[in-house]
Amino acid sequence: MTENEPQLPEDIRKALKMSPTFSPPESFYQGVLEKIERKRTAVPWYLGYPMKGLATACVLMVLVLVAREKKSTNAKAAHIDTEPLQGLSNTAEVQNRLNRPISNLVENPSPFEEEDAELRRQINAESKKSVRIRKAALQSPPPELTVAAVPSAVGGALSSRASVPAQLQERKKTGTNAEWKGGFSGITTFRTVTVRTSEDWQALWLAHTSYIVPPPPAPDVDFGNTMVVGIFDGSKPSAGYTIEVVGIQTTPDKIIVTYRESNPPAGVATAQVNTQPYYLRVIPKTSLPVIFEKAS
Repeated sequence: MTENEPQLPEDIRKALKMSPTFSPPESFYQGVLEKIERKRTAVPWYLGYPMKGLATACVLMVLVLVAREKKSTNAKAAHIDTEPLQGLSNTAEVQNRLNRPISNLVENPSPFEEEDAELRRQINAESKKSVRIRKAALQSPPPELTVAAVPSAVGGALSSRASVPAQLQERKKTGTNAEWKGGFSGITTFRTVTVRTSEDWQALWLAHTSYIVPPPPAPDVDFGNTMVVGIFDGSKPSAGYTIEVVGIQTTPDKIIVTYRESNPPAGVATAQVNTQPYYLRVIPKTSLPVIFEKAS
C-alpha cells in the first residue's frame, strides 16, 4: 500500500507523508549476498583418489577371475580329450598285449595253440616239398617231343600240378586215444556227446569253436575205426574249473565213460573270466551205447 493509491483516506495519506523512511542496515544486505553467493566446497583430494583406486581394483579383479576360469575350462577339456589315448602312447607295449596268447590269462592253456602250431609246421613242410618238386621238374632235361609223346607229357604236367593242392590239403588222421581239453568252448551248457560220423563231428566242432572268428577246421578223425566221446561242463564264473575222463569200461552191453569235475582250490586267486571246461577223446569205434557216469 502506497500514498498514491486513491482508495486511501486523506488523513492516512498525510500521515504517510509525514512518517520517516526506514532502510535496512548494511549488514542485512551483506548477509543476503553471502547466502546467495556461497561457494561450493570441493571434495578433498585424499578422499577422491582412494575411491577411484578401489573402483579400478574391483574391475581388474573381475577381469582376472574371468580369464582364470576360462583357462581352467580349456585345460579340463584338453585333459578329457587326451585321457583315453594316454594308454596307447607306447606302440610296442600295445602290440605285445595284442600278441599275448590267451593261455597266459587263464590257468588252462588254449586248446588250439598246439593244433595251430602243428598245422603251420605241416603247411610249411608241404610248401617246401612242392617247391622242391617244381625245381626238380624245371631242372630235368625235357623229353623228346613226338606226336605220341606230347599228350603224355601234357598229361603228366597236369597231373603233377593237380597233385600239389592235394598234398597241401592232406592231413594226418588222428589216432586212437587222442584228446582235446581246455577251458573255453562255444557250448555253454552241460552236455555229453558221442560222435560216430564225420558229419556229426564237423557240426559239433563248429558249435564248439563258434566263439573264434574264423573258426578253425575240425581235426581229422578216422571214423571208420574210431569215434569221439566227450563232456562239456557248461559255463563257469572263473578259471580253475576242469573236467576229464578218468576211465572207460567196456561191458557186453554198453560202454561206461567215467568223468571227474574239479573246482578251483579254496583261497587261490583265479582269473575272473567266464570259462567252459570241456574234454573230448577218441576211442575205438563200437555200436554199443555209451553211458556217462560222474566219479564220486
